Amino acid sequence: MINLVGNISNYLSKDKLKGNEMELRRQLALLSGKLKMHLTMEDQSLYPRLMESDNTALRDLSKKYNSEMGHIKGEFENYMSAWPSYKAIEESPDRFISETKAIFEVLGARIAKEDKELYPLADLSGAQGN
Repeated sequence: MINLVGNISNYLSKDKLKGNEMELRRQLALLSGKLKMHLTMEDQSLYPRLMESDNTALRDLSKKYNSEMGHIKGEFENYMSAWPSYKAIEESPDRFISETKAIFEVLGARIAKEDKELYPLADLSGAQGN
């Protein structure tokens, strides 16, 4: 998933975007599919298990993160709906670049937050492996 974000990010200037809209839209579709699989795994497996932890801090943080993820998921779905085809990207390249950078910033911040706060606490509790 990170590789796809990197590949897409390489196109986020008007010069690089021009003529590559179809490939870029294909990569966005791949990213969307991978992100949906990742979120489904978290919703159905990771977060329910962490929310059952004996560690109150981990349980509370997991509930908070799970709730926040619904908002981020909605933002990403709205973003994808705004760019249904490569033609949409061709018609509004500046807006596409701006919105893509913004959604990638949201996703990146979330990943960093999980890596810094949630996963280390889960590792300490032994909750991820249970």
